[in-house]
Amino acid sequence: SLNSEAEIDPIKYAYCLELKPDYQKSIRLFEQANQAATQPDPWVLEHLGWCYLQIQDYSQAALYFNEVISLKPNNPWAYGKIGYCLEMEGNYQEAIEYFNTTLKKNSGEAAWINGNIGYCYQKLLNYKTALSYHLIAEGLDPYDAWNLKNIGYCYQQQKEYQLAYNYHLKAKEYLPNDIWNIKNLGYCQQQLGNYQKALDYHLQVYDLDANDTWNLGHIGYCYQQLDNYDEALVYHLRCQELDPKDDWNWG
Repeated sequence: SLNSEAEIDPIKYAYCLELKPDYQKSIRLFEQANQAATQPDPWVLEHLGWCYLQIQDYSQAALYFNEVISLKPNNPWAYGKIGYCLEMEGNYQEAIEYFNTTLKKNSGEAAWINGNIGYCYQKLLNYKTALSYHLIAEGLDPYDAWNLKNIGYCYQQQKEYQLAYNYHLKAKEYLPNDIWNIKNLGYCQQQLGNYQKALDYHLQVYDLDANDTWNLGHIGYCYQQLDNYDEALVYHLRCQELDPKDDWNWG
């Protein structure tokens, strides 16, 4: 029987730990194997990058993915993961370049890549271009809730509130308690003038997070529009208590 780590192939054991998942221990064993190797193994480097990605050490993950590319220049998976690391660190333009390289190399993750390109363009405030990539991603994977809610947000930023609402509603089927998405459902209904419906969504958010000041202010606003000033005041005062500098709350 196997009684210790020393009796097990360290790379196989590291992979088992990765699947467990125990990324820190997996990293330790993969790094030991990498240092002991006479030449670098792209497979080990890929898994080191992946484990660092999972613990959100994006700079270290990118270093290993770059090593993979130096050994396997046509590896689209590694290019995509470098793009994701750059995206997570806020380097959106550079991330887009890596994602585009991934697409040119015929990645099997085209839906995920297009969705992330769209997200990077969102962060660069280019909502029209962002939307074009999110719609490509939707065509490839119509059930990706993260992508659906980002489509909704891009339509929202272009003041297409009914279309935005429709996509946020689709996303809610898969993410029923996603606070950000429900807040946007409420906001779209506000912009469409449906204050009772907007209020219903904002109250759903309140049940999930009673201290969200943005939401408290919008609950107050909806009650105002429905001529229920006593209830409006309760929520506006609570918002002011939590965030005295929120000018919109009393605007």
